[in-house]
Amino acid sequence: MFVIDLRRFVRLVACLVPAALLAATVPAFAADPRVERAPAAGWVDWLAPPAVNPDRLRAAEDGVYDLLYDTQTRLDDTHEVTFRRRLIKVIERAGLEGAAQTQIEFNPSFERLQVNRAAIWRDGRMIDLTAAANIEMLRQEKSLDDGIITGDRTAVVRLDDVRVGDMVDIAWTWQSVSSVWPGHYFSQPSMGWSVPLALTRYRLVMPASKPVAIRQSQGLPGPVVRRAGGMVEREWRVIDPDPVASTDRAPAWWHGWAYLDISTMTSWAAVADWGARHFQGDLTLPPAYAAKVDAIAARTADPGKRAIAALRLVQDSIRYTSLSIGAGGFIPRSPAEVIRSGFGDCKDKSQLLAVTLRRLGIPAWPAFTDIDEGPGLASRLPSAAAFDHVIVLARIGGRDRWFDATAAHQGGTMATFANLPYGYALPLRPGQASLAAIPNPAPAVHTMTVVETYRHAGDGLTLDVETVFSGDEADAKREELASSGTAKMERDFLGFYRDMYPGLVGVGQLRISDDRDANRLIIREAYRLPGTARDYAKTVANLEVVAGTLRGLYKDIGDSEGRTTPIMLPWTIKRAHRIVFDMPGYAINLPRLDDSHGPAFDLTTHAWHDGDRAILDFTLTGKAAILPASAAADYVRQMKALNDATDWTIDASVAGFAPIDASWLGLGLALLLLIGLVALGLLRKRNRRAVPAPRMPARTQLVIRHVPITRRDAA
Repeated sequence: MFVIDLRRFVRLVACLVPAALLAATVPAFAADPRVERAPAAGWVDWLAPPAVNPDRLRAAEDGVYDLLYDTQTRLDDTHEVTFRRRLIKVIERAGLEGAAQTQIEFNPSFERLQVNRAAIWRDGRMIDLTAAANIEMLRQEKSLDDGIITGDRTAVVRLDDVRVGDMVDIAWTWQSVSSVWPGHYFSQPSMGWSVPLALTRYRLVMPASKPVAIRQSQGLPGPVVRRAGGMVEREWRVIDPDPVASTDRAPAWWHGWAYLDISTMTSWAAVADWGARHFQGDLTLPPAYAAKVDAIAARTADPGKRAIAALRLVQDSIRYTSLSIGAGGFIPRSPAEVIRSGFGDCKDKSQLLAVTLRRLGIPAWPAFTDIDEGPGLASRLPSAAAFDHVIVLARIGGRDRWFDATAAHQGGTMATFANLPYGYALPLRPGQASLAAIPNPAPAVHTMTVVETYRHAGDGLTLDVETVFSGDEADAKREELASSGTAKMERDFLGFYRDMYPGLVGVGQLRISDDRDANRLIIREAYRLPGTARDYAKTVANLEVVAGTLRGLYKDIGDSEGRTTPIMLPWTIKRAHRIVFDMPGYAINLPRLDDSHGPAFDLTTHAWHDGDRAILDFTLTGKAAILPASAAADYVRQMKALNDATDWTIDASVAGFAPIDASWLGLGLALLLLIGLVALGLLRKRNRRAVPAPRMPARTQLVIRHVPITRRDAA
């Protein structure tokens, strides 16, 4: 259950939508975040507690039954006030802790919080504890590890003496003194839950003269509309709906529950004009930085090469930090300030990149998008609250090219750098009247290619691994190496193989080569399993091999029967994995591998011999980013086929012959004629027992295992 409003807009992301709150309009009460205890305003409508539906109790979770979730918002030309009330009944001991305390988040830079009611209903009577309730103030910067400081506070309202059977009634009001979008309102409240809820209400009171667009999901009852005193009231109620279970692997933009979409902006053009006004101001570049940009221009006249050099200058020299407190959460800082401080968030870095590109003669504009919900923006009403990220659109060679200034360690040229997966964006360029699609075609070449080579040595087994990354996978691996370090990656890789081969040891360090312009990174690994390792004979006799780079990409969705939610898939998947057994003298009879073709991906396989080498080849190519719910059964079938085809055990019990000891030839001819045949037979029998001969059996056993692969999961 969520409401996309001002609170979500500020809390969700680092950059947020660069916005329309001028510094002079930031509320002055930000320094005092104390919570007021006060009665609700007169316009608030209090509902009587709904009745419990006994048939729903079995489906209740966490020891509580939700009776009421009530949201009421009142607007005028400058203010926005939202009242929220939640009423729950404790039905089991397990619900006491959660019911006894309520956490309310707010941002004191633009909101004032009132607690209007903290009460317990017991035996049909309300016990008002508003004055006695403990209210503790916490400052929880939940995104601090990601470089984001928002100034959010959490008020914890705690009640004493809550008992099983009580109804806990908590109500509060957010008062927004000023808005980042004066005179506008946007919200996307959910009207459905995954647990039983007796009554959900959403009530909107606003001036009748204010234009508003409202879209509601199919099946949601329409509003009751009332008009009085120049105001219009719209009220939606959903009574005792069937719970709608959340579904694994659903797209972030998919609404599984009933919902509303509300906006007072009439078009995407209006949103673009609104945003563009706040990406103005002082755009002067400091002399030292300007000299770096001019040096790029002096090196090349090619717009594509200039754009890539500018992108790396911003990505590599400006670290990511977001001071999203007050105006800092909404308005990009000047390029000079960003360069001086050495840090910025998405709106800061995008503004700087756009200014840098324009100095190089490349038309460029910041653009609003959403990291997770971007592909669903086309289904939204025009809204300034529909975004949580800022990127850059540049016009190069007659084509639109998209850049993310917050990416790190990105490689490639204009021909090889990775596309952005955000789906849609709203560029802040003059005349922009609609969302723009961000192309993200499937890669033309493999983004990861792995070759694992097993060799039998006289006293053990060796394994050499070469992995070639390109495109977005090279970017991800380059960033991982920079953040976690080579030593940790070595330990992780060794641990992956050692789980299958006890006693395995690394041979030397990882060998890494990186061609950043080509966006091609190669990692080479070398391991050895000595013959003295614990359970060596057992390990080699039943050698497990796994095409691990192809597993863990496509996730389990649980039961596919009756699924109604689309399935989110990884996109731009194009990987190849080869397993080579380079063991002269061994005979390996490879079975036939099965391909899998379907709506989610194509898996092609090939098992073949090249002289003494036996080779297993696998190629996995993604075909869709989203599958309809009707394809769930096919997806599950493909998942099973992928797991079955990429996990094998090679039965390596050996049998064969060893050479004869030449010392027997020292016997005299007479003795040789007499006992030669007997001696030869004894020696061959002895050597068969003592010397393991390097010969694989003429069979390979397929073992279906579901091995959890975490070593090279998709980024």
